[in-house]
Amino acid sequence: MLTHPLLLDLTFSLPGTGNAKAALGRLLRPARARSETLLITYFDTQALALGRAGMTLGVPRDGRRFVQMLAREGGGTAPLARWRNEAVIAGPEPELGRLPVYPRRLAAAMRKGVSPVFTIEAERRSWDLGGDAMLVLVLTEGSIVADGRGAPLRHVEIRFAEGALDAALALGRRLSARLPLALIAASPAMRGLALRAPAVARQAQSGEPTLWAGMSVHAAFRLIAQDCLLRFLHEATRFHDSQPAEAVHRMRVAMRRFRTLVRFHRSLMTPEDALLLRRHVAQVFARLGEARGWDIVLSHADMLAKAGPDPQALAPVQAARAAAYARVARLLAAPGLRQGLLALFGWLARFDGRNDAAGAVAPATLASHAARLLSGQRKRLRAYGDIARFDAEQLHAVRIEVKRMRYACEFYGSLFPLERTSFRAYLARLSAVQLVLGRFNDLVTVQEIVATFGQQRVRHARKSRAAAAKLTRQLRQDSAAALRHCLKAKRFW
Repeated sequence: MLTHPLLLDLTFSLPGTGNAKAALGRLLRPARARSETLLITYFDTQALALGRAGMTLGVPRDGRRFVQMLAREGGGTAPLARWRNEAVIAGPEPELGRLPVYPRRLAAAMRKGVSPVFTIEAERRSWDLGGDAMLVLVLTEGSIVADGRGAPLRHVEIRFAEGALDAALALGRRLSARLPLALIAASPAMRGLALRAPAVARQAQSGEPTLWAGMSVHAAFRLIAQDCLLRFLHEATRFHDSQPAEAVHRMRVAMRRFRTLVRFHRSLMTPEDALLLRRHVAQVFARLGEARGWDIVLSHADMLAKAGPDPQALAPVQAARAAAYARVARLLAAPGLRQGLLALFGWLARFDGRNDAAGAVAPATLASHAARLLSGQRKRLRAYGDIARFDAEQLHAVRIEVKRMRYACEFYGSLFPLERTSFRAYLARLSAVQLVLGRFNDLVTVQEIVATFGQQRVRHARKSRAAAAKLTRQLRQDSAAALRHCLKAKRFW
């Protein structure tokens, strides 16, 4: 067995076809570079059990020897960490008996054997920046091949030792100011999994982080916050794929989760820090919300069509949506976003409990903190009473609190494994309330647009408004019933 490290790194993608080696060489002068050729074959079970668990098993050839690498995205509570286990093996096939202990369900799947699922062929160029910071910058250029399909690979990684985060972030800021780098969450191996099986990769990247009873509240905060930011980065990478609307929605959810988490833990940080964190996501959230709003309007195109017989009635909406998406694309490519994300990761790494707000008292255990938070959020929901006669603004406020309750359940559900059945039932009822309130909110948004489009087409607009009003009344009743049903559910905490 060679190593059991937590690999700390910042990973960027480098778009385009320019000479990255020359550009990096100029920026990193006088450091010398070392080059090597990579050929790594990755293995998994027939059902991709490792990939579903967020793990990859690769066998690269290192000179005359073969090294087996088992890696997992995320490595505990340290931001920007990946866990990796390495062992020298006899040949190009994995030796499963040399792998460390893994969950029983995964062990059962592995006993049936593994086979190749994708390969990475690339040239790797490394600059050892030396010094006390122990920084290494790695440029990987090549391709990922899965099922006969290939995808280009151009990654820049800043690898650093524990305690060298400040130096790594400073280098990341310097590079992102000079090169069109995009901070990403997926390692090259996870990108290979995404090429081979996109749904499996999405599943692996969307699982909730597992908390345990002995964690501190601050460590749990770091782990959950990092998960929110990584989800945002995963979806930012997918924005230019064939389904940008889904990526916008998921990026917005990731930022909302992060903002909610900060709200839940205001007492554990200074007011200045809480304000700083919320400001970092405010502009991003606003841009994404604008694009998402036009997606909602177009999803109700049947209502807009009733605003008049003009076949071009949707053209202004489509133009507005295109403009909103262009602004999202510019935001994601802007150096300011990269600098802001690097600042957030740096802040998380330092959030260790010594920067609590004055007078804040942390709960004795993480479980008691979670139970207190969940109970408080449930109490806020109960205080609304019967919401059947609420207006749109009031129902929007209820919807926000329902979302916060759901996020709290998702954040801390893993602390209550013996109540898993009650947890799932509670989450299902919350989801039902959120779904109905979301439909109501979407309808209100679309009605406002319909009213604008119907100014010159009164007869058709009236018909549309009548249908919407009927649906609105029904959704109010459904929301009230769903919330009553949810609040009767057995608590899992």
